Amino acid sequence: MIEKALKYFADLKAKSLRESTIEINGITYQQGHDNELRRLPAEMSYEAKIEASTLDSLIRYITKNKDGFGPEDIIIHIVNPEKVNVLTYKRDYYNDRKVIFSASKNKLHLPTNESLSLERFKIGLMTMFEKTPELLGVMEAVSKIKEIKEDVIEDDGFSQKATIKNGVELVEKGIIKPIVELMPFRTFLEVEQPKSPFLFRISGEGQDRKFCLYEADGGKWKAEAIENIRVYLEKSLPAEALILP
Repeated sequence: MIEKALKYFADLKAKSLRESTIEINGITYQQGHDNELRRLPAEMSYEAKIEASTLDSLIRYITKNKDGFGPEDIIIHIVNPEKVNVLTYKRDYYNDRKVIFSASKNKLHLPTNESLSLERFKIGLMTMFEKTPELLGVMEAVSKIKEIKEDVIEDDGFSQKATIKNGVELVEKGIIKPIVELMPFRTFLEVEQPKSPFLFRISGEGQDRKFCLYEADGGKWKAEAIENIRVYLEKSLPAEALILP
Protein backbone atom coordinates (compact mmCIF):
# COMPACT_ATOMS: atom_id res chain seq x y z
CA MET A 1 0.00 0.00 0.00
CA ILE A 2 2.74 2.43 0.99
CA GLU A 3 4.75 1.46 -2.08
CA LYS A 4 1.79 2.25 -4.36
CA ALA A 5 1.30 5.62 -2.69
CA LEU A 6 4.96 6.53 -3.13
CA LYS A 7 4.83 5.53 -6.80
CA TYR A 8 1.70 7.65 -7.27
CA PHE A 9 3.36 10.79 -5.89
CA ALA A 10 6.53 10.07 -7.88
CA ASP A 11 4.45 9.83 -11.07
CA LEU A 12 2.72 13.14 -10.22
CA LYS A 13 6.08 14.86 -9.79
CA ALA A 14 7.36 13.48 -13.07
CA LYS A 15 4.16 14.58 -14.78
CA SER A 16 4.47 18.15 -13.44
CA LEU A 17 8.08 18.33 -14.59
CA ARG A 18 7.06 17.29 -18.11
CA GLU A 19 4.37 20.01 -18.29
CA SER A 20 6.50 22.99 -19.25
CA THR A 21 7.07 25.50 -22.01
CA ILE A 22 10.26 25.89 -23.99
CA GLU A 23 11.37 28.38 -26.63
CA ILE A 24 13.04 27.33 -29.89
CA ASN A 25 14.16 29.95 -32.41
CA GLY A 26 11.85 32.53 -30.86
CA ILE A 27 8.78 30.27 -30.96
CA THR A 28 7.19 29.04 -27.70
CA TYR A 29 6.11 25.42 -27.38
CA GLN A 30 4.28 23.55 -24.63
CA GLN A 31 5.60 20.15 -23.61
CA GLY A 32 2.70 17.88 -22.71
CA HIS A 33 2.36 14.75 -20.59
CA ASP A 34 3.42 12.66 -23.55
CA ASN A 35 6.56 14.80 -24.04
CA GLU A 36 5.19 16.04 -27.38
CA LEU A 37 5.83 19.71 -28.23
CA ARG A 38 2.82 21.78 -29.26
CA ARG A 39 3.27 25.28 -30.61
CA LEU A 40 1.42 27.97 -28.68
CA PRO A 41 -0.50 30.70 -30.52
CA ALA A 42 1.82 33.54 -31.54
CA GLU A 43 -0.11 36.16 -29.60
CA MET A 44 0.48 34.22 -26.38
CA SER A 45 4.28 34.70 -26.49
CA TYR A 46 5.51 38.16 -25.43
CA GLU A 47 9.01 39.40 -24.95
CA ALA A 48 10.22 40.35 -21.49
CA LYS A 49 8.59 43.48 -20.11
CA ILE A 50 10.21 46.88 -20.57
CA GLU A 51 11.28 48.60 -17.36
CA ALA A 52 11.64 52.35 -16.78
CA SER A 53 11.80 54.77 -13.87
CA THR A 54 9.41 57.57 -14.87
CA LEU A 55 5.72 58.04 -15.65
CA ASP A 56 6.61 60.01 -18.78
CA SER A 57 8.40 56.94 -20.19
CA LEU A 58 5.23 54.91 -19.64
CA ILE A 59 3.13 57.57 -21.35
CA ARG A 60 5.47 57.68 -24.37
CA TYR A 61 5.40 53.88 -24.66
CA ILE A 62 1.60 53.84 -24.81
CA THR A 63 1.15 56.83 -27.13
CA LYS A 64 3.85 55.74 -29.62
CA ASN A 65 2.26 52.25 -29.84
CA LYS A 66 5.39 50.59 -31.25
CA ASP A 67 4.46 47.11 -30.00
CA GLY A 68 0.93 47.22 -31.34
CA PHE A 69 -0.76 47.77 -27.97
CA GLY A 70 -3.07 50.77 -28.19
CA PRO A 71 -4.86 52.37 -25.19
CA GLU A 72 -7.83 50.04 -25.77
CA ASP A 73 -5.58 46.93 -25.61
CA ILE A 74 -4.08 47.52 -22.17
CA ILE A 75 -4.83 48.02 -18.48
CA ILE A 76 -2.73 50.46 -16.44
CA HIS A 77 -2.43 49.29 -12.85
CA ILE A 78 -1.09 51.66 -10.19
CA VAL A 79 0.43 49.05 -7.88
CA ASN A 80 1.64 51.52 -5.23
CA PRO A 81 3.11 55.06 -5.05
CA GLU A 82 6.39 53.76 -6.51
CA LYS A 83 5.24 51.35 -9.22
CA VAL A 84 2.88 51.34 -12.22
CA ASN A 85 2.39 48.35 -14.54
CA VAL A 86 0.95 48.12 -18.05
CA LEU A 87 -0.84 44.81 -18.67
CA THR A 88 -2.44 43.29 -21.74
CA TYR A 89 -6.24 43.50 -21.65
CA LYS A 90 -6.51 40.18 -23.47
CA ARG A 91 -5.70 37.12 -21.37
CA ASP A 92 -3.09 34.64 -22.54
CA TYR A 93 -3.20 30.90 -23.13
CA TYR A 94 -3.13 30.33 -19.35
CA ASN A 95 -5.87 32.93 -18.67
CA ASP A 96 -3.33 35.41 -17.32
CA ARG A 97 -2.60 38.98 -18.29
CA LYS A 98 1.00 39.82 -19.22
CA VAL A 99 2.94 42.78 -17.80
CA ILE A 100 4.47 44.42 -20.88
CA PHE A 101 5.78 47.63 -19.27
CA SER A 102 6.67 48.57 -15.70
CA ALA A 103 7.62 51.99 -14.29
CA SER A 104 9.31 51.97 -10.88
CA LYS A 105 10.43 55.09 -9.04
CA ASN A 106 14.12 55.23 -8.20
CA LYS A 107 14.57 54.23 -4.58
CA LEU A 108 15.68 56.86 -2.05
CA HIS A 109 16.80 56.13 1.49
CA LEU A 110 14.69 58.77 3.21
CA PRO A 111 15.83 60.10 6.60
CA THR A 112 12.58 58.99 8.22
CA ASN A 113 11.61 56.41 10.84
CA GLU A 114 15.20 55.91 11.97
CA SER A 115 17.58 57.80 14.25
CA LEU A 116 20.42 59.59 12.45
CA SER A 117 23.47 61.63 13.32
CA LEU A 118 23.23 65.41 12.95
CA GLU A 119 25.21 65.45 9.69
CA ARG A 120 23.23 62.65 7.99
CA PHE A 121 19.96 64.22 9.15
CA LYS A 122 20.89 67.60 7.65
CA ILE A 123 21.90 66.04 4.33
CA GLY A 124 18.63 64.10 4.14
CA LEU A 125 16.55 67.23 4.77
CA MET A 126 18.37 69.21 2.09
CA THR A 127 18.29 66.55 -0.64
CA MET A 128 15.14 64.43 -0.23
CA PHE A 129 12.33 66.87 0.59
CA GLU A 130 10.38 69.56 -1.24
CA LYS A 131 11.50 72.99 -0.06
CA THR A 132 8.51 74.20 1.95
CA PRO A 133 8.19 76.72 4.82
CA GLU A 134 7.73 73.81 7.24
CA LEU A 135 10.95 72.16 6.04
CA LEU A 136 12.83 75.43 6.36
CA GLY A 137 11.56 75.67 9.95
CA VAL A 138 12.98 72.25 10.78
CA MET A 139 16.28 73.13 9.08
CA GLU A 140 16.45 76.37 11.05
CA ALA A 141 15.91 74.50 14.31
CA VAL A 142 18.58 71.97 13.38
CA SER A 143 20.98 74.72 12.33
CA LYS A 144 20.97 75.95 15.95
CA ILE A 145 22.63 72.70 16.94
CA LYS A 146 26.28 72.17 16.06
CA GLU A 147 28.74 69.35 16.39
CA ILE A 148 31.72 70.08 18.59
CA LYS A 149 35.15 68.56 18.77
CA GLU A 150 37.45 70.48 21.04
CA ASP A 151 40.97 69.55 22.13
CA VAL A 152 42.50 71.54 25.02
CA ILE A 153 46.13 71.07 26.10
CA GLU A 154 47.14 72.36 29.55
CA ASP A 155 50.91 72.71 30.23
CA ASP A 156 52.20 73.88 33.63
CA GLY A 157 55.85 73.37 32.78
CA PHE A 158 56.05 70.03 34.56
CA SER A 159 53.27 67.98 32.95
CA GLN A 160 50.65 68.18 30.23
CA LYS A 161 46.92 67.39 30.44
CA ALA A 162 44.69 66.93 27.40
CA THR A 163 40.91 67.49 27.50
CA ILE A 164 38.82 66.34 24.52
CA LYS A 165 35.16 67.27 24.03
CA ASN A 166 32.93 65.52 21.46
CA GLY A 167 29.22 65.77 20.75
CA VAL A 168 26.60 68.40 19.88
CA GLU A 169 25.51 71.57 21.61
CA LEU A 170 22.70 74.10 21.23
CA VAL A 171 24.00 77.35 19.75
CA GLU A 172 20.80 79.29 20.34
CA LYS A 173 17.64 78.49 22.25
CA GLY A 174 14.51 78.01 20.18
CA ILE A 175 11.17 76.22 20.05
CA ILE A 176 11.07 72.96 18.09
CA LYS A 177 7.57 71.91 16.96
CA PRO A 178 6.89 68.24 17.72
CA ILE A 179 4.65 67.75 14.64
CA VAL A 180 5.65 69.15 11.24
CA GLU A 181 4.00 68.84 7.81
CA LEU A 182 6.60 67.80 5.20
CA MET A 183 6.76 66.58 1.58
CA PRO A 184 9.49 63.97 1.10
CA PHE A 185 10.13 62.49 -2.36
CA ARG A 186 8.08 59.29 -1.91
CA THR A 187 6.45 58.94 -5.32
CA PHE A 188 7.19 59.75 -8.97
CA LEU A 189 8.67 63.21 -9.44
CA GLU A 190 6.20 64.09 -12.22
CA VAL A 191 3.36 64.37 -9.69
CA GLU A 192 2.91 66.48 -6.58
CA GLN A 193 4.43 64.91 -3.49
CA PRO A 194 1.87 64.27 -0.72
CA LYS A 195 2.22 66.39 2.40
CA SER A 196 1.89 64.50 5.67
CA PRO A 197 2.64 64.99 9.39
CA PHE A 198 5.89 63.82 10.98
CA LEU A 199 6.88 63.60 14.62
CA PHE A 200 10.24 65.36 15.04
CA ARG A 201 12.30 63.92 17.86
CA ILE A 202 15.78 64.52 19.28
CA SER A 203 17.17 61.87 21.60
CA GLY A 204 20.40 61.12 23.43
CA GLU A 205 23.10 63.44 24.67
CA GLY A 206 26.54 64.55 23.56
CA GLN A 207 28.04 62.60 20.70
CA ASP A 208 25.22 60.05 20.99
CA ARG A 209 22.51 62.59 20.18
CA LYS A 210 20.24 61.41 17.34
CA PHE A 211 17.56 63.02 15.18
CA CYS A 212 14.49 61.43 13.63
CA LEU A 213 11.29 62.15 11.71
CA TYR A 214 8.57 59.54 12.34
CA GLU A 215 5.64 59.20 9.92
CA ALA A 216 2.49 60.21 11.82
CA ASP A 217 -0.39 59.70 9.38
CA GLY A 218 -0.75 55.92 9.42
CA GLY A 219 0.18 55.67 5.72
CA LYS A 220 -2.66 57.89 4.44
CA TRP A 221 -0.17 59.64 2.15
CA LYS A 222 -0.07 56.51 -0.05
CA ALA A 223 -3.71 56.92 -1.10
CA GLU A 224 -3.07 60.56 -2.00
CA ALA A 225 0.03 59.64 -4.00
CA ILE A 226 -1.87 56.97 -5.97
CA GLU A 227 -4.65 59.47 -6.72
CA ASN A 228 -2.07 62.03 -7.92
CA ILE A 229 -0.61 59.42 -10.28
CA ARG A 230 -4.08 58.51 -11.60
CA VAL A 231 -4.94 62.15 -12.33
CA TYR A 232 -1.59 62.73 -14.06
CA LEU A 233 -2.00 59.68 -16.29
CA GLU A 234 -5.61 60.48 -17.16
CA LYS A 235 -4.58 63.97 -18.30
CA SER A 236 -1.74 62.57 -20.41
CA LEU A 237 -3.36 59.52 -22.05
CA PRO A 238 -6.33 59.01 -24.40
CA ALA A 239 -9.75 58.76 -22.76
CA GLU A 240 -10.11 55.06 -23.63
CA ALA A 241 -7.09 54.11 -21.49
CA LEU A 242 -8.23 52.06 -18.47
CA ILE A 243 -6.40 53.15 -15.29
CA LEU A 244 -6.91 51.14 -12.12
CA PRO A 245 -5.65 52.47 -8.74
